Amino acid sequence: MQQTKILGIIGGVGPLATWDLAKQVTHFTQAETDQEHIRILIDSNTSIPDRTQAILHGGPSPVPQILESARLLEKAGADFLAMPCNTGHYYHAEVAQAIDIPFLHMIDEVGKELQRQGAQHVAVLATDGTRQTDIYADVLARHGVQTFYPDDEWQKFVVSIIYDYVKAGNMDFPEQRIRALVEELHSQGAEKIVLGCTELPVAFDAIGLRENIVSATDVLAKAIVLTAGKQIRL
Repeated sequence: MQQTKILGIIGGVGPLATWDLAKQVTHFTQAETDQEHIRILIDSNTSIPDRTQAILHGGPSPVPQILESARLLEKAGADFLAMPCNTGHYYHAEVAQAIDIPFLHMIDEVGKELQRQGAQHVAVLATDGTRQTDIYADVLARHGVQTFYPDDEWQKFVVSIIYDYVKAGNMDFPEQRIRALVEELHSQGAEKIVLGCTELPVAFDAIGLRENIVSATDVLAKAIVLTAGKQIRL
């Protein structure tokens, strides 16, 4: 049996998004038996401070707790790391420099995927923290992709989906309004809509909305499969 690399997930950011990533890794792995799947180590570290609060409002830095998880996973035998939090990638370089194993960059992987699909103009749905850092615009520009965000009123709705629904465990999603948001962004020229917060795929999957949608969680999961040495299930 081919030896595959062990994945370590820096989780708890948020908890449901953590398990959604693990589920998607399993879903996208070409395997016919349990033994052919990727070994996954997960530290669902819910002590990691809120990333948006740290970036925008001077809240506690998440870096010490992210590093604690990274080092724990590395010590436990992980060959590489992934973190299902787009906003947390604002601190990616700082964490990556402090560990001795690779740390996948979710947003860069999204850029590669959009470039592969030929998308040049996309809308990004994300937290206020991700939006204000402009990390998506900066990273995707390196892949020839221009980004824009919903207007302020729609942005409040996006944040509500993240915090008031998924993070709060409320799965009664406002489907019609979510679909109206997507239609509005397409009317503004978005070729693709990027779910740039790992809570959002939970909501979009629940209402069955995936046409012209690029989930950062799915993109990261596929990158994990390839990095681990496995093939992607079509």
